[in-house]
Amino acid sequence: MPAAIEKMVYAGDTPWHGLGTAIPRNGTWEEVRHAAGFYDVVEAQLSLPDGRIIPDRKALCRGDDGRYLSTVGSDYCPLQFEALARAGIIAAHNVEAIWHTAGTLGPAGVRGWMLAELPGVIRVRHDRTEIRKYVLLTTAHDGLSAAILANVATRVVCRNTLGAALKERGGSRWTIRHTANAEKRLEEAGRAFAYMTAEMADFEQLCNVLVGERYSEAQHLADIDAIIPLPNDEKPHPKLKKARERVAALFDTFQGVTPELRGTAYGAFQAWTEYLRDKHLVDAAPENPRTLRRAMASTVGEGANTASTALGRIITQTRIYMRPPAVPVAA
Repeated sequence: MPAAIEKMVYAGDTPWHGLGTAIPRNGTWEEVRHAAGFYDVVEAQLSLPDGRIIPDRKALCRGDDGRYLSTVGSDYCPLQFEALARAGIIAAHNVEAIWHTAGTLGPAGVRGWMLAELPGVIRVRHDRTEIRKYVLLTTAHDGLSAAILANVATRVVCRNTLGAALKERGGSRWTIRHTANAEKRLEEAGRAFAYMTAEMADFEQLCNVLVGERYSEAQHLADIDAIIPLPNDEKPHPKLKKARERVAALFDTFQGVTPELRGTAYGAFQAWTEYLRDKHLVDAAPENPRTLRRAMASTVGEGANTASTALGRIITQTRIYMRPPAVPVAA
């Protein structure tokens, strides 16, 4: 199959490659596990031609059809896909119907991923869009790859988008190798992620406060000078100038702007989120509705650090004194 897909499921827009099984809504583990190609990993002894057992190596195979996956050391303890799913459910505060896309990739489906949409949508007054929270869980039984739990901005639907998601910087990530205590560490990572996403309520509260705060174009330009400064030299710096001009233009033209949002601190923040979304967001499904993507690139992945800096400056300039929200968690 193209895109290295063995099997997959998806909710929402059809992936660019047109493959996989569509589900009407986000599914539970039991609803997606077989359609996505997940399996249990079993171990098998290796032997020499004369029948002697190789003591320090073993083979990994699929438990459903016996296909060979890899050869690993004797101390390798495979993390099952079901263990990944449990960590995702913990991150979702024990809500089970969270799986937005999921699938297996490569020869024999050696690698798998699950993209969870966590419960709770952030809504801001006068803004018709929604901010949603996502977490990616992935591992491979190739003897080399660790399990990863991370918040991402990329909608994973194939090998390329999985790679793009794993290259994102600035978000929260846990990497867990296939060892004896891996399942315990994975569950701990899920609990930590659940705690972080709970703080998104602070972010929602802050956004609604920012809607009521006026913010001038002069203040916005001062933020640009601080965040995207032009070096004091004689070089032209066309990329920097283009970036500065883009953020400046978005001050009152950002997507979804309304009279109530124009000229507010929230509107200034949306200018940054739209700039960062255009700059960093990678998604191979072009029809994704903006209501599922609003501000995502600014609050997870590569744009998180810049967004946090911009938000910090806006809070300072408006003199809003609140406990800083967990902006880099997800959106």
